[in-house]
Order: sequence, then structure tokens, then C-alpha cells
Amino acid sequence: MSYNAEDQQLVMQDSSGEIYTYYILNENEEVVSQGILDFSGNGSYTIDLGLCCSGEYELVVVYNDHVFSGTFDIDE
Repeated sequence: MSYNAEDQQLVMQDSSGEIYTYYILNENEEVVSQGILDFSGNGSYTIDLGLCCSGEYELVVVYNDHVFSGTFDIDE
């Protein structure tokens, strides 16, 4: 996963071909984006964060009842 600050996009890559559920939460633990990460046809997925304000965010990914999370910052 990487954040492209110029395009305000979160770029994710996975060569496993799996499908995941994701949530992005802001500093107040409010969901600002959610959806399905479908890597079955492509090894790359992009999430547009252009409407998000600067601050710290948490990415939560769910796969087979396992939860993975990490934080990233958006600076304007």
C-alpha cells in the first residue's frame, strides 16, 4: 500500500487474486470510505481520497474473518 499525495489516492497491490473488504476511518473513527478490494482480475487497486481532509486515517482490511489495519496521513 502507498499513498499518492499528488493524486490523493491510496494505491494497493496484491498478486494473490483475492477479494477483501476495506474501511477507511478518520481520526474520529468515522467511516469515510468503504468497499471491496477485488484483486481477482488485476493486481492493483486505487482508492480515491480526494474528498478527505488532512489528518490521520486508519485503513482496515477484512479477509476470512481476520482484520488487518494500519494508519496513514494526508497532508494538504
